[in-house]
Amino acid sequence: MKLLFIADEFELRTPVQQLLDRFLIGYPHLGTFHKPDCEVVLVLLDKNNAVERRIKDFGLRWEGERPRDSLSYEAELIFNSAGSRGRSPSQRSFMYGAPSSSTQCLSGTAVRGAWLLPEIAVPKNTRLAKALVIVQGAYPSAEIEAFDALLPLICSSTLPEVRNVTHLGASNFWDVLKRDFWHLVKSAISRSDSPQGDPVRDGRTQDLARLGLLETLVKEPRGWLTECAGGFQFAIAVMDGALADYNVAVQTAAGGILSAQVHRPPAPAEHHYTRLASMLEHYFRTGREPWPLQQNRLTSALLQEFDRLAGTR
Repeated sequence: MKLLFIADEFELRTPVQQLLDRFLIGYPHLGTFHKPDCEVVLVLLDKNNAVERRIKDFGLRWEGERPRDSLSYEAELIFNSAGSRGRSPSQRSFMYGAPSSSTQCLSGTAVRGAWLLPEIAVPKNTRLAKALVIVQGAYPSAEIEAFDALLPLICSSTLPEVRNVTHLGASNFWDVLKRDFWHLVKSAISRSDSPQGDPVRDGRTQDLARLGLLETLVKEPRGWLTECAGGFQFAIAVMDGALADYNVAVQTAAGGILSAQVHRPPAPAEHHYTRLASMLEHYFRTGREPWPLQQNRLTSALLQEFDRLAGTR
């Protein structure tokens, strides 16, 4: 199998380095160290020391521009928005990051490879009432990763039909969460192993929600409320300063709550990239998508709406 990596840069700790090394060098899988049987070609304008080392040590092939025979490659991984141009419609491709409404290739982030602790699943055809994901980071990267964490839980059967989207900022963020999602906030936070503030300073345990500490820790709250047909609602809550991990919670129509930490193993290995690489290798070899493309389309549509609302602030 021949894989084409298309990127604007190649630096350590970037997604392209994390995934390229796993296809080029190998990764732990099912109790062994698995070396994919593939030829890896990196398309990058300029080489640097990191690329030179991989050429010398592992046989990486480097090209300054897309090879003329690129459409004969079985698959490509794209790490820039322009990389998908010229693709064959039958070529299996993966675009890292935000999905593009102009392409039909699979897209996602390393959060797709993260584990849920505990491992929870929403049974097919279960009616949901509400869902919440808590993340941190800049816009829109935090929102993109929030979708990758939440959509596998809330789209177990069909996509929700979106009716309305509301931006949550300093004036309404806490009011909306406390009115409609506070039970989910408390359940999600209970799964965190990285509460900030006093626990970082002296190791004490604290109930951040009950003690009213969230409002103190989160200096610039940001979020999005999405209302869907049938009364289902889900919220993305960006809480920089409160936690250092991602957490999700869903409530069924019957009232039950499921919650989990979205476990992303620490740097430098960040082994959720390992799981993502395994998912992608299986996709490239079989053509079976690891998640439905419809989830990418929903993410793309909602991000466009987020951009529109953010532009009116």
